[in-house]
Amino acid sequence: MTTGAKSDLKHRFEAAFHLPFGHQWESERARPDWVDLEPLVDALAGPLYSIVETGGCAYVYPRDDGYFTGVDGPDTLRERLRHWHDKLVEAIDRFVPTSSAEVADLASMRHFAADIWAFTEEACDIEHARWAAAKG
Repeated sequence: MTTGAKSDLKHRFEAAFHLPFGHQWESERARPDWVDLEPLVDALAGPLYSIVETGGCAYVYPRDDGYFTGVDGPDTLRERLRHWHDKLVEAIDRFVPTSSAEVADLASMRHFAADIWAFTEEACDIEHARWAAAKG
């Protein structure tokens, strides 16, 4: 990965994963609800950050823990990340707005989740290419 490509990828990672935590929420409820989602966001961010920094995340495959048991290649990694993302979206959908400010915040949360998944897809494609190149 070229330096420019890595820099651009890092910028997109930061936009997907860091921007939401600096977001100015419209309501009192939204920020604490988003913060409660941090464990799911962090689970997604871990392998993706490794891809940004090193061009891959081979460290996940030999792990036999609660996060990566059964993840033995890029396809199962994508499935695991999809599972976590689905849980994120389900949690967001439990935020039931009671005001126009909360409606706006729910839209922001959904936008953040969509950006996270778009970046996840891109990073998984990079990991798949790294995997294929390593296999020869």
